[in-house]
Amino acid sequence: MDMGGDGSGHACKISMLFNWYVEDACFLSRDWHIRSKTAFAFTFIGIFLMAFLVEGVRRSMREFDRYILFNATRDSNLPSVITFEPTLFEHSIRAFLFTVQFTVAFLLMLLGMYFNVIILFAIFFGAGFGYLTFARDTLTGQAEVQEVGASCC
Repeated sequence: MDMGGDGSGHACKISMLFNWYVEDACFLSRDWHIRSKTAFAFTFIGIFLMAFLVEGVRRSMREFDRYILFNATRDSNLPSVITFEPTLFEHSIRAFLFTVQFTVAFLLMLLGMYFNVIILFAIFFGAGFGYLTFARDTLTGQAEVQEVGASCC
């Protein structure tokens, strides 16, 4: 599909099939028109970082929730189970972080719909390395180790 050009002989190349376009690839608008391999490399790095940082924002959201819960439960005179609701300010920060995460994830989904294989790799590897970097906190806790041959009954 030809999206027109800028008069210099460079037209946007967009395909709804998997493609490997580097030069003259366009993303999201005519203004994001890749005219050189260097510009494509910067686009690749930027999209990789977007996907990487989505995981960073998700980690920030979890850490902020832990901070709120820690502050709410640090009084040792509280019962073991309490009903808790964040303040409007705390919830506003949570909503802002969610909006940032959702917006960037949505833009990555739109970029993926261009079916440019190289851009898809940037998204996949960025998300993977982001998860590797920021998601170790999702599997924490204590495990009970049982001796071999021990029986519960």
